[in-house]
Amino acid sequence: MRRTAVRLYKNGYSTMIDKKIDNDKFDSESGYCRMLGHEVSFSYCRIAKNNMPCFKIMDCWFDRLPIADYMQSNYSEEEIEKIIEKPPSKITTLYDLIEQAKKRAANNKT
Repeated sequence: MRRTAVRLYKNGYSTMIDKKIDNDKFDSESGYCRMLGHEVSFSYCRIAKNNMPCFKIMDCWFDRLPIADYMQSNYSEEEIEKIIEKPPSKITTLYDLIEQAKKRAANNKT
């Protein structure tokens, strides 16, 4: 378990406190997944993207869990930025795959 400082906002000012939240504390909680279209457990959401949280984890859980505190106590700021980065669109991904296939085909002809 990682132990980091967590920002709490009081009266508009940011203060730092030392607080830790167990990585698996909320695993039994469940909610509706907008990506999959059905109920999933929090444990799924926190490992959905190559053993890292889904990019929508903060959007989906903000109203039921102290998700900002959880994320800040378990991940560095750099990790959080990488986690919440929106993945490329399906069109972009398909285009990239087609281009890669064209390059492989061109290399196989020579």
